[in-house]
Amino acid sequence: MASHINGETYFFRDHGQSDLLRLRLLPELIERRRNAKSLRLWSAGCATGEEPYSMAILLHRLIPDLADWRITILGTDINPKFLARADAGVYSEWSFRDTPDWVKPRYFEACSDNRYEIHPWLKRMVSFAYLNLVDDVYPSVLNGTNAMDLIVCRNVLLYFAPARIPQVVQRFHRALLEGGHLVMGAVEASQITFTGFTHVPAPGVALYRKGSTQAAQGIAGVDSRTMSGGLADGPFVVTAPAAASLASSIPVPAPPPPLVGAGRSRDDDAQAAGLLAHRHANLGELAEALVWCERALALAKTDSALHFLRAGILQELQRPNEALLALRNVLFLDPGHVLAHFTMANLYRRQDQPPAAEKHLANVRRLLASRDKNEELPQSGGLTVGRLNGILDATKGLAAEKEVVSHE
Repeated sequence: MASHINGETYFFRDHGQSDLLRLRLLPELIERRRNAKSLRLWSAGCATGEEPYSMAILLHRLIPDLADWRITILGTDINPKFLARADAGVYSEWSFRDTPDWVKPRYFEACSDNRYEIHPWLKRMVSFAYLNLVDDVYPSVLNGTNAMDLIVCRNVLLYFAPARIPQVVQRFHRALLEGGHLVMGAVEASQITFTGFTHVPAPGVALYRKGSTQAAQGIAGVDSRTMSGGLADGPFVVTAPAAASLASSIPVPAPPPPLVGAGRSRDDDAQAAGLLAHRHANLGELAEALVWCERALALAKTDSALHFLRAGILQELQRPNEALLALRNVLFLDPGHVLAHFTMANLYRRQDQPPAAEKHLANVRRLLASRDKNEELPQSGGLTVGRLNGILDATKGLAAEKEVVSHE
């Protein structure tokens, strides 16, 4: 794990954590979520991205039918330059200094100057975003920090004021689904009270489960002898611990009954439906969230915030083309919606449409030019104008650097 302060990280840096993930935690999650085929992982304080990409590699090796799954791997940090490098996915030899030999040839393409770029298909499994863990802006569907199965946040809270740490841990608790796990460093965890969590003994890390000890059995049995083999090449052969299966799929709920009643207005009911959409989305109940969001929009067709919420839900459902249409509705109603332009740029970039992406990035720069750097952008999850400008500058500089490298 990397510190978001110093950025010291490399692929599969912590062998104990990697073995815990591949031998126990991820197989347990895969078994629990096999019917729903949905997993959500969060690397909080991801620095330059090696940790969330390592998670993606592990999932690729553990799930034979990965293409059929809806996988979300989120990396967040407060350093825009780190985030830009993580999003670019280009690394020097230094990032592989204690990494198994099979990782580079299988998951990276060699560039010039001893650099390696992660394969595009694997890069698309991971998204990166600015987030200050101190800010009370999570969990939220708008920044993708909701309904997590696993949060890894190691050696980050060491840098926080003692009074802030319990607040962050409680937000992590709300961000996790029932039965989800929080992985932290043993040293930092020794100073924290984990209300609402059950401690799960595990070698080398502090592991906590949201809820009771049920389904946490067996992780304590993973000791240093079990893990001494490290990350061998070839497909992983893992016996997953027993776990209860989820429902066969996320059900599509019946349309909700009309909300309008005596003494209530359409605006009141649109607001109520919007709140229910947020609530279901933050719990990871995306089908329900979409139904309530569309119910709210039927009552308030010109509410750009609801259209933006709908776009976020569609992104999480991995329906990017519909998300783009929803974002166009946002911009039709509010041409100056900075986050709609920024989100569209990211979606177009992931669809390998650079001209369309650059058009929306240019709009973002133009809209930010006259605004105060400390202004918080609406529906951004706490992102300020200054922070977004920093992300844009770092991304632009890194793109220019990558262009130079590609022509050497």
